[in-house]
Amino acid sequence: MTPNTAALEPLLSVDEAAHVLGISRVSLYRLLAAGDLPRVKVGNRTMVTPYSLREYIRRQTNGGAA
Repeated sequence: MTPNTAALEPLLSVDEAAHVLGISRVSLYRLLAAGDLPRVKVGNRTMVTPYSLREYIRRQTNGGAA
């Protein structure tokens, strides 16, 4: 493992991200489709970065403030 990759956090699957937010897979896909939550495509899999999930939660917690 190189120093640059040691700090990387694993990507979250749709199921994992939905579980963290306490919502269904369908609801998570709606957030992704609306552009409210960025996605990462890895082959045919849709993934979410932990950072983008934290930022989404922060935005919701702060009433949408950027």
